[in-house]
Amino acid sequence: MSRCFVLLAAVAVLTVVAVLPAQAGSGSAADRYIVVLKGAVDPQAVADLHATRYAANVDHVWGQALHGYAAVIPNDRVAEVRADSNVSYVVADGIDDPS
Repeated sequence: MSRCFVLLAAVAVLTVVAVLPAQAGSGSAADRYIVVLKGAVDPQAVADLHATRYAANVDHVWGQALHGYAAVIPNDRVAEVRADSNVSYVVADGIDDPS
């Protein structure tokens, strides 16, 4: 039962992540990103490392259905984050922050 729930949650999260780039806006430079990490890494440890190494301002870390984090990352550092060996992929976060 719980395995089925985790699988459904993973599919739901991946569906949302796949839709985000389409919602990211029309041509504007995004500075909020979702960073999806490889499954074997500790998402909190990598998020902390990226905060230091790439000046990522991490505000959410996920470690169950999805391994990754959401952060504001300087646009000139995004390519470095994408090239990091712990990262599977990086997408622009299309959800507007209400604050």
